[in-house]
Amino acid sequence: MPPADVQLLRQALADERARSTATTEILQAINGSPGEPQPVFDLIARKTAELCSASFCSLFRYDGERLHLCANQGFPRKLLAKYAKNYPMRLQKGTVSTAVVETGEVAHLDDAQSPQYFDAATARTVGWRRMLGVPIHCGTTLWGVISLAWPDTTPPPPEHVDLVRSFADLAGIAIDNTRQFRELQTRLAREAATRDILEVISQSRDDDKPVFDAIVRNAARLCNAPTTWLLLTNPAQSELVRAAHHGTNPRNVELGSTWSLDTQPDRITGLGRAILEARTIE
Repeated sequence: MPPADVQLLRQALADERARSTATTEILQAINGSPGEPQPVFDLIARKTAELCSASFCSLFRYDGERLHLCANQGFPRKLLAKYAKNYPMRLQKGTVSTAVVETGEVAHLDDAQSPQYFDAATARTVGWRRMLGVPIHCGTTLWGVISLAWPDTTPPPPEHVDLVRSFADLAGIAIDNTRQFRELQTRLAREAATRDILEVISQSRDDDKPVFDAIVRNAARLCNAPTTWLLLTNPAQSELVRAAHHGTNPRNVELGSTWSLDTQPDRITGLGRAILEARTIE
């Protein structure tokens, strides 16, 4: 085999080992931080920029209206703070991120220094030209975008595009893993709160007050609410009684105090509607 071919083979093997190692590291990060995807995002941005020899790599979340910058690797430190202040940002024509969001597909931008790019001045200042955007999907939903840039206009090789696609898939796994972990934590917390309240009920059959206290205490904790009240209404639904409270009480309202429930259409509050309509009001 000619020496040149041997060198190409060695380089291909080295690249494959680097990609495999990076994938393993990302999977380990996903496993090591099930409730927090940020370490995974940071690692994906770093490995993508390194393995694709990109000037920088950014990872964005799309909330349906705006793009949020989640991670960046390679953007000049002196400009990163100014760059980050632009986010959350609405979709801008002439960017790969917008093209990805609008199509759900991989997008290319030949030259970010051309007038068609919405921030050509920054591209010229920093020195990037060719750009690539790859969608991050979570299930069937487009969650965000991985964006890369290079200092020249040479199209990225197919293996680099495939690599970014695979890392985008790993980002989607991390996002879904976080969602499932948080849902599990929420379910376990609610089950624990229910057990706590049921235990208080079993021990306080002749006194409602401990039960009400357990309800507001657990509701405040689960909802991260600074103030929680439990209010009771009389049979005529004309008065409310403050039966239990947890958290701040800036007006020093006393338990057991009552006030009239105003049901006039032009004065009724959300609380009054919840009682009269027997449904949740937000």
